Amino acid sequence: MKKIISALSASVLAVSALPVVTASAVNVTEENILSVSAETVSETLTVNETVIPAGAVAVTVNIADNSGFISTTTKLDLGAYDVIGNEKGIPVVITGDTTEGSLVTGIVNEGVGVFTTVGTEEDDTDGSLFTFYVNDNSVDTSDITVSDFETVDYIDILTSAISAYSLNNTAGYYKIGDVNNDGYVDAVDATITQMAIGKNDGKKISVTNANANLYYFFVETTVCAQSADANISGEITVADANDMSLYYACMSTHQDVDEAQQSYENQTDGGHCGEIKYYNGK
Repeated sequence: MKKIISALSASVLAVSALPVVTASAVNVTEENILSVSAETVSETLTVNETVIPAGAVAVTVNIADNSGFISTTTKLDLGAYDVIGNEKGIPVVITGDTTEGSLVTGIVNEGVGVFTTVGTEEDDTDGSLFTFYVNDNSVDTSDITVSDFETVDYIDILTSAISAYSLNNTAGYYKIGDVNNDGYVDAVDATITQMAIGKNDGKKISVTNANANLYYFFVETTVCAQSADANISGEITVADANDMSLYYACMSTHQDVDEAQQSYENQTDGGHCGEIKYYNGK
């Protein structure tokens, strides 16, 4: 993944514009300039089965001078703003016009939010990346700052496969969610999984079929299709790519690994990312 900075559909929004305030310095290069804008939700609406009350604020992260990405990870310092979540506490977030058709998810912990978008094709247009909601009736966007921004593109996927290391000297071990076998579960793995589903016309893939066509669907360093089956259902679906994104977001918002793992397990339905398994060739 390219670290740019150090430092599914929803109902139509009903919003009234607030003055747009650009977040403080959020880019180090002349590309991928991020900004934050806010709009007040003028009437109650439902987004991803969660009610967003009138008077809440829709907060959008935008990108200009986009260098091109398939997937993104954005880390925000949110201050004391109360981010609206679903019944599991996962932030309600929707894609923007540069990420339409992508998976999008996020995790918030102690004022830090990590949001990932996972697509299947590279996009270099400028516009909005994603939108989330806060309960506060007003937002000064200068209080919300981007502390980190990473992108995944085709070169990152190829490079990850070339540079991947063996998880274990004994052939056959794999980590669930670590599709490229580089030792980490991150946005690259979610992207590879989402692209594999795209190769199957957007339909779920049985693990048996995926293993029979492993390097068509995945990359040269993939140990087995089971590494992409995050919920061990026997099928590879968008839910698995979403689980990988959630796992990565949890690991990125918690300094304690055990707390991050517990957060991930609390917010997924049967997710197994990070578990080490042995592949017996079937």
